[in-house]
Amino acid sequence: MLEERWLSDEERNRFQQMIIENAEGLQHVLANLEALSRLESDSRQRRNVLLPQAVAEAVRQLRHPADAHGVAVIVSETLPPVEVDAAAAELCLSNLISNGIKYCDPKKDDRRIEISAELRYPSMTEGELIVRVRDNGVGVPREARPELFRRFFRAHSDTVTDADGTGLGLSIVRETAESLGGTAWAEFPDDGSTIFAFSFPSRREDDAAAAGTRRPEPGQPG
Repeated sequence: MLEERWLSDEERNRFQQMIIENAEGLQHVLANLEALSRLESDSRQRRNVLLPQAVAEAVRQLRHPADAHGVAVIVSETLPPVEVDAAAAELCLSNLISNGIKYCDPKKDDRRIEISAELRYPSMTEGELIVRVRDNGVGVPREARPELFRRFFRAHSDTVTDADGTGLGLSIVRETAESLGGTAWAEFPDDGSTIFAFSFPSRREDDAAAAGTRRPEPGQPG
């Protein structure tokens, strides 16, 4: 179609931009699918890194889009230094950070994404690492919240038309977390911010020691 003579220069440029944007979106989807396939491979091939390293890498990958949208990505200084599956953690984090960037509020001067984490031990033998990504963007309509993690669902498809996406990001986060025995969910504090969180199981004694967390003793609550 770009070779058609009836196209004006303005129309040709617009179509070229549409092609570029859709190609970039497809590249993002393929990267997600590649990461998911790696998660399903032999566990012996998995690479573990400390959580702060995984967060730093995910933030690095999205530094340019964040700067372009004027979004400050703030990482907590108290991230527990526990080991995580590098591919899984970076996949979850990059999708959540990317969403926070795409759906930032252009009306706000202070646009931010905050990343924090904690290690919990609800029982003597089972622990969980919880990672939260909070943003102060446009929020999620109440009626859309029950569908957030459904594949291909986009909460702002009608209201935020300049944010490209496939509606796969959140479902990939949940499926990735669940593949490792965790889960993913959303929280909506009264201050108007939005929190997307995921958890990974933590059963290693070294994790508790590294994070300065004491496992509960028999007879004590977690």
